[in-house]
Amino acid sequence: GRKRPAIPIRYYAVMVTMFFTVSVVNNYALNLNIAMPLHMIFRSGSLIANMILGIIILKKRYSIFKYT
Repeated sequence: GRKRPAIPIRYYAVMVTMFFTVSVVNNYALNLNIAMPLHMIFRSGSLIANMILGIIILKKRYSIFKYT
């Protein structure tokens, strides 16, 4: 009585690996002499990266409101 996943586990594994890598790199960047506002701008870019990965890997579509 179990339903098979609609999205293969390997796609989740790729996204989790990429998320972990980005998080580690973001935390490592705090050890460098980078201005905090610049670091915050780069860190906020992860939302855009997640949306792009969702479009490419998971074939998601978002409304215009979410893109803006």
